[in-house]
Amino acid sequence: MIVEKSEGQIIDLHKIFKQFLELPNVFDNIICYLQEEEFLYDEEICRSILQAELWKEVKQKFPNKIVFPLYLFYDDFEPNNPLGSKSGENLRNFENYMNDSSCLSYGIKEECIWHELPNFPVTKTVYNDLMHDFLEGILRYDMAEIINCLIKKKYFSLEQLNERAGNSIPLIIAEHLKKRCIIMSASEMLALVIYFPILVGDLVPSTEPVGFLSIVVLYKIFDILLSRTISKSSISYLKTLIAEHHQLYCHLFEQTLKPKFHILLHYSRILKKVGPVCHIWVMRYEAFHKQLKATAKISHSRVNLLLHREKNVWYL
Repeated sequence: MIVEKSEGQIIDLHKIFKQFLELPNVFDNIICYLQEEEFLYDEEICRSILQAELWKEVKQKFPNKIVFPLYLFYDDFEPNNPLGSKSGENLRNFENYMNDSSCLSYGIKEECIWHELPNFPVTKTVYNDLMHDFLEGILRYDMAEIINCLIKKKYFSLEQLNERAGNSIPLIIAEHLKKRCIIMSASEMLALVIYFPILVGDLVPSTEPVGFLSIVVLYKIFDILLSRTISKSSISYLKTLIAEHHQLYCHLFEQTLKPKFHILLHYSRILKKVGPVCHIWVMRYEAFHKQLKATAKISHSRVNLLLHREKNVWYL
């Protein structure tokens, strides 16, 4: 029997929060921001989670107390992996979640540890990540289908597209198009989506259904999801756009919807619960991986790597 050595590092969040809030002006700035958000409250416009449905429910439980939300980001990465990231609405409620977690059924392996907190019901504290769901999910399929279709109609060639892209976007690989999925990092995909109309706009007729209908609907969805303020009318419009997008994808490209497309159906509900999702996506958090990987590579040491990373983070 071979037992692999594994190590962990406990980081005291209470200690971290205490030291952070004791920094000059940090606590005062947080309180000022909370007061400003409360003053700017508008029933029709949501600017942050502080004006969304979930926070209203939580705040009512703590009258006359200072309470503010915390986003805890959890992820893992491989410091020795050179490839990086290139390698219907049936919703749960609290009752069926607890039933399934008690008998470990329907994909639940254990009860969520956050249930030990007084105000973190996993079925209400909903969260989706725009980066993984859209940039590294839906857009990989959408852009592959759009480019394949436009190349097939001979509006341009793959070589011509890559030549026009230059150094602003990584080369689009023919093998990826063949597999109907373009593999890029989130930032690379964001660049492709932003620049794509500029790169091929003069080559594709405005009457082209793929160029007009599919891309326009896709951009409208992306625009709402990236918006820093959300209105009730925008949320309703988003729901309509998502349904239209899914229908167009099936009709124009004759493909079935992928799991990421189903996740998109929940975004309207999530926007109501937690406000603009651009405030809670993990784009900036994952960008921090680059620094951690770089310092891990420099050290050349793999003895208690977690402890080494923890100490290094305090100096970044």
